[in-house]
Amino acid sequence: LSVGVAAWLAQPAPGRLGRWLLVGLAVALLVPDISSRLWGQSPSNPAFFRSGLHSRYLAAGESVLMLPYDTNDDSMLWQAEAGFSFVMPEGHVGAVPQPFSLDPVVAALVANARPPTPALGTFIRVHHVQDVVVDAAVPGPWPAAMTDLGFRPLRVGGVILYRVPPLPASGSGRRASRA
Repeated sequence: LSVGVAAWLAQPAPGRLGRWLLVGLAVALLVPDISSRLWGQSPSNPAFFRSGLHSRYLAAGESVLMLPYDTNDDSMLWQAEAGFSFVMPEGHVGAVPQPFSLDPVVAALVANARPPTPALGTFIRVHHVQDVVVDAAVPGPWPAAMTDLGFRPLRVGGVILYRVPPLPASGSGRRASRA
């Protein structure tokens, strides 16, 4: 394509200046808008993770749901800041894999929309979530959703932490208390 354009520009013909203006316009259209959010921004990194405060509240190996979800937050950075001491029923690795993508709760979470309360509660139980961490800088619909589930908020280090009450010991297989 570049050889063709060069040959076209080199032809001695009327309108040569117009051709160069057209090429200049095409080059100008390739210049990115570096003020756009797509080109970079500082990630949200609350003191809860940055300072190590998380280790006082999250036990090693726990399943922690971060909200907002998926590409709407910086949860993978937070998990790295915490030394990968907890697991998450989320993470951005490109396209959401099936059958996870078929889950209507996951679709709502990815869209940063509040799923129905019973379905969200089921998602939390199915994925053995023991704590929910909401970025206090962009809480969205999540404080109301957690309150509707009966979870009490604890504001600490720039996040809102919700401890998921343990299931009754009978028939759940999940531990009844935290280590």
